[in-house]
Amino acid sequence: EVPDPNRPQRLGLHQREVFLFNDLLVVTKIFQKKKILVTYSFRQSFPLVEMHMQLFQNSYYQFGIKLLSAVPGGERKVLIIFNAPSLQDRLRFTSDLRESIAEVQEMEKYRVESELEKQKGMMRPNASQPGGAKDSVNGTMARSSLEDTYGAGDGLKRGALSSSLRDLSDAGVPGKTTSKSSSWGHLRI
Repeated sequence: EVPDPNRPQRLGLHQREVFLFNDLLVVTKIFQKKKILVTYSFRQSFPLVEMHMQLFQNSYYQFGIKLLSAVPGGERKVLIIFNAPSLQDRLRFTSDLRESIAEVQEMEKYRVESELEKQKGMMRPNASQPGGAKDSVNGTMARSSLEDTYGAGDGLKRGALSSSLRDLSDAGVPGKTTSKSSSWGHLRI
């Protein structure tokens, strides 16, 4: 982690372990390391929705990565700044992150479209039935599945919209967790 990209810092001073999940980036610090067990201390998490990334390089940080969030009003707020250990690590991490951001943004688009369709259906009474919609129950539309709205060929699975890891972030992840790390989705920065 780079607190200030315009000032140098000692190598490894703010070393972080970054875990990339399907819709969330989790930043941790190694709390304790044993032979086969590593304990991480949670630092921060960032949802990938509306996240943007900028690469930078200066005399202090050769492989810099800035993560930004779109703020209402069009401005982008810097979330966190990293410096990868090598060009290869930066390329691998940014490639995985770009792919995850694109997937999350596509899922968010489908979620919003689905909600809009649901609301349109609730507001538009069916003419074949006086005073209400044909499929309504207690004034609300009967629940239709996402497979009906988006064909099976669209690649959207029913559980995809409810598989958010942001719930962990919102609920508050305990300060220290134990995990065995794998090389996929994990980067030491």
